[in-house]
Amino acid sequence: MARATPAIRPDPRQLLLDVPLGLLIGMATLWSFLISGWMGHGRPPWADGGPPYGPYRPPDPEFGGVDRADVTWPIVLGILMLTAGLILRRLRPWVGYALVVVGVGVGLVAGIPGGPVFLAPMLAIATLARLFEPRHWLPWSAALIPMVAAGLWSPDGRGFADPNRLAGATFVLMLLGLAAMIGMIRRVRRENVQRERDDDLRRSAYEERLRIAREVHDLIGHSLSVINMQAGVALHVLPKKPEQAEESLRAIRQTSKDALAELRSTLAVFRDPDRAEPTAPEPGLARLEHLITAMRQAGRTIELTVDPDVGELPPTVDHTAYRIVQEALTNVVRHAGDAAASVSITRQNGRLLIAVVDQGPPVRTDRLIEGHGISGMRERARAVGGTLTVQPQPGGGVAVRAQLPIRNQLPNRAD
Repeated sequence: MARATPAIRPDPRQLLLDVPLGLLIGMATLWSFLISGWMGHGRPPWADGGPPYGPYRPPDPEFGGVDRADVTWPIVLGILMLTAGLILRRLRPWVGYALVVVGVGVGLVAGIPGGPVFLAPMLAIATLARLFEPRHWLPWSAALIPMVAAGLWSPDGRGFADPNRLAGATFVLMLLGLAAMIGMIRRVRRENVQRERDDDLRRSAYEERLRIAREVHDLIGHSLSVINMQAGVALHVLPKKPEQAEESLRAIRQTSKDALAELRSTLAVFRDPDRAEPTAPEPGLARLEHLITAMRQAGRTIELTVDPDVGELPPTVDHTAYRIVQEALTNVVRHAGDAAASVSITRQNGRLLIAVVDQGPPVRTDRLIEGHGISGMRERARAVGGTLTVQPQPGGGVAVRAQLPIRNQLPNRAD
């Protein structure tokens, strides 16, 4: 038969179900044969004593010249083959299917009546339809037609002309087709579930890469901007005020040290993908004073106003707020020259309000180009259900305003 890789890998533990199921259907097939013989001849075939295994016996006058229903070797062979096929139907699907088809065909020719015996090919074809694509198993389903036709065989050849038996054979083929359809439906459902799971994994991986990219962009961009300012101050005052140059160099050293530590924590996920928690707490508004102090040491004038009612925030909102302020101040350093800036953080009606406004030169609205920094701030705000706007001010400068909803509010905090 054609070699094809199953859509799912069989589990050897499935034998715990397939072995008893195969034995049960094999015993039910044998029992149906014995019962049919008993009902047709007036007494069970084992009435003579001893097991009912033996060669074919001629008609017995005691039973009105009707054939005795003895279990012959072809019947035993057919039952053993279909039982083995059912046991192997998932571990070795093609071998199991072949054993079932041949075993059922042999059993029907040997005299097994229709009934439980057809459960075996129904399970076999359903298994193929569940494991393989139709182009692999559909051509081999044609073997079911001669298998069912074997049940019409009779020594006098009248079985193929009996309308009742033909109707029964047609009904069996319809049941086999229904079993195959059920197998295909299960396969399609499993593939859809797997596809959705793969899409979720890819989406999660993309979101994680995007998060890390934003973290690295904000961290490196801000740290390099502060270092550049401090280096400029050091070079400017070095000839006249070496002590102030020394302070700038110390600030450069501390800024680079903090940036490296935070960068290691951010990139730790690549070294240990199974790590559930970050190696260090994510920065929040508690570090905002340290952030602005470093910029003030470089000669930047920044006014910070934090409403005392802000209180404790959810970690995601706290981290998002810090990164938005950090990136907004980085843009001030890059694009607003030596202009002063103000940072305001308040809490109102269950929302955290952030405003970073600089006093730089006027900026035309059509000249305001949103780069990675602004788009990153928007994505951060959107990720927690908030909004962010960047607008030039009429008197000069640019204002960055964000509104972040505060979920899981503390019960003792009234907004």
